[in-house]
Amino acid sequence: MTPEPRHPEAHSKTSTTNLNFKAFVSDDGWQGLVNNDWEDILDIKSIDEWMARQDQESLKDVPCRIILKASTKGGIVYTKYMRAQNDGVIKKREIFPKIKWTLSPSRALRILNTTAKMISLGHLAPTPVLAARKRMKFGYPHEIFIAEEVALDTAEDIFYKASDNQKLELMEFCGKTLAKLHRDGFIHGDYLPRNICPDAKRNAMVYLDNDRTKFHRINMPFFLKRRNLAQFSFNLYLLAENPAENCVKSLVLAYGDELGWKQAKVDGETNTILRQVAKRWEKTKFAELKRKHLAENR
Repeated sequence: MTPEPRHPEAHSKTSTTNLNFKAFVSDDGWQGLVNNDWEDILDIKSIDEWMARQDQESLKDVPCRIILKASTKGGIVYTKYMRAQNDGVIKKREIFPKIKWTLSPSRALRILNTTAKMISLGHLAPTPVLAARKRMKFGYPHEIFIAEEVALDTAEDIFYKASDNQKLELMEFCGKTLAKLHRDGFIHGDYLPRNICPDAKRNAMVYLDNDRTKFHRINMPFFLKRRNLAQFSFNLYLLAENPAENCVKSLVLAYGDELGWKQAKVDGETNTILRQVAKRWEKTKFAELKRKHLAENR
């Protein structure tokens, strides 16, 4: 039913409490932070041994990263092992991205800190378990991030099963919750239907895949917020395999209502996003739909 396997962090627990972490140092040279509640449960002495566990399910294994699923005494966790920002860095031996990756602060720790900040402000996300980094040959770093599982359908899952009216209701919920996330200073790094899980019981959204999610201490430029709305809207076109203008209008209207926009601003932003999405759709729809169908048939 879905074009891709469910998200590696979807189907799991979430937290709305403040989290506590302590320093983590493994026997094989990894350093970072571990969630106090998980330190004794995981009892990781060696990251190499953790990655080599035979009882872990491999969900993804590409040049830049490995994603594993493991059952523990504390529940299911997902491990993301990162060797580069993208596959091209390794396949094409790109020098400048490697230098940037080497000199940049730890990506895993940034994901942990951003996710913990989201949770502390009442937003839902997979609870961070561990984040660590190790410098390999010539100081080139590898990263590892472990998070709890989340037992919920993604918005993409729900979209496929929903009636037309239910899709509009889903868009309203997505728009309102995204506005709240933006109001608190966060821009999601990859705001797509497969990366969010509506939590009806808590009337909130669970945000997955926060690798590139950023927290802005000062008021962020609106084009960053519009980018989240536009990337989500384009993926609605992909899910429907046709222009989904009514869904986009419902999304932006709910977003604007939450922020107290006047109707003129709602109309203006809706038209701007529809123009952006339509332009991209006409330019890339055949390639994107082909990629989607290939993923469905794997």
